[in-house]
Amino acid sequence: MRFTLFEPTALSPHHLVHLAREAEAGGFDAVALNDGTFQLRTSRGVYPYSADHRPNWDPEAPFYEPLTLLPAVALAVPRIRLLTAVVKLPLHHPLTLAKQVATAAVMSGDRFVLGVGASWAPEEYEFCGVDWATRGTRMRETVEALRLLLSGEWVSYHGRTISFDEVVCRPAPRALPPILFGGHHEASLRRAATLGDGWIAGPIASFDELAALIGRLRQLVDEAGRSWERFEVHAPTPPGALDVAAHRRLEELGVTDAMVLPINAGGELSIDEPTRQRLRGQPMAAAADPAALYDTAPPELKMDAVRRFAERVIAAWH
Repeated sequence: MRFTLFEPTALSPHHLVHLAREAEAGGFDAVALNDGTFQLRTSRGVYPYSADHRPNWDPEAPFYEPLTLLPAVALAVPRIRLLTAVVKLPLHHPLTLAKQVATAAVMSGDRFVLGVGASWAPEEYEFCGVDWATRGTRMRETVEALRLLLSGEWVSYHGRTISFDEVVCRPAPRALPPILFGGHHEASLRRAATLGDGWIAGPIASFDELAALIGRLRQLVDEAGRSWERFEVHAPTPPGALDVAAHRRLEELGVTDAMVLPINAGGELSIDEPTRQRLRGQPMAAAADPAALYDTAPPELKMDAVRRFAERVIAAWH
């Protein structure tokens, strides 16, 4: 099993660079960043990953654009993969997204992995002028068109929501970046099984919940006539399960890549004050200071947590 450092709470882009270097030195295989787009004051949508179905973060906290930041991180770390977990795919047109993905792939030496999802908030679609009702079709067509465009050849595509005549998009990567799908709903699992190179789990409540999701996913992959052995499964441990035994359990369930947050990577919760405020949904005091966003010093508490996780958990796989 491989290990991915997932960092959705970086106050400064420089913090992610420091953490990526520490993660690479400690044996992590990837660094992941999510796509915050813009934040909503209120939404009709139902957030699926918290007990009360409400967003559990400070909406005014900084969310960096992963297709910009991850390629920059790739230039600072020579080995590990760079993963979006996830980009809200239907909000991106494949003709512009292809250029971003190709650039990220070339900058990283083909270490870039595109994780995609649909989003839970209909307002994101409305404000961007995208039809919420056709998001499933748009996801499928965007992936199909994106793979054509990343070939570097002259291609055309004509679907229900995406249509263009012959175009070429270069530079083209030497190999198509893997495309992983997030989401726990049946439609999300089916898209991952039929269209994707893998699946990304969101926060999970228990190993039993994860086992059921992976079991259904494997059934769908088999029904699609695809290879489970080549299929990536990215997932975190349930809350509080942070030791070697918990990660052995992930591996037994079929997880290929364990998702690890730096706030709990040391084997116990190690939360700095900005992250603590963010996870409580409180205003992040540090983010109110523009200078903090340009901070170049390493985030010591998180750096220590990553080191401890490498020593206590990753070492058991080497």
